[in-house]
Amino acid sequence: MKLLFILILAVIISGCAPDDGIKIFDSAPDDGSALYLKIMGRDGALILEAWAEYQADISAADLTEQICRAKKIPFVTSGMGSLRYIKGIDNLFEFDERPESGWVYTVGGELMGISSGVYIIKPGDDIVWHYTLTVGEELD
Repeated sequence: MKLLFILILAVIISGCAPDDGIKIFDSAPDDGSALYLKIMGRDGALILEAWAEYQADISAADLTEQICRAKKIPFVTSGMGSLRYIKGIDNLFEFDERPESGWVYTVGGELMGISSGVYIIKPGDDIVWHYTLTVGEELD
């Protein structure tokens, strides 16, 4: 019983979401309802491109984590809920390049000024993560 409690506590503290069987596609389904997720690393290198079945009441951070875990891409966060922060994807972390470097995301091409833990996805959203050297200034 003590071991089970420790495991549950470790999952909560790490911010790991359990894999609830998200349906992921390698190409866009014909009906246009799928969510699009793309992750661009250093110098615009493509890390991931995937489409996923829409899930209600899920944040951009949670969706990204679910897809990364399913695709076996390392994903590191800090905080929980609205304070969730993406520290690293595919072993590329904030501050790896310079003090202004890190991960930012766009939805529909618009740079989001809110935590990815706050943004609740909508059907048909396209979410793109960018590794930035200038806190996203190059995306404006």
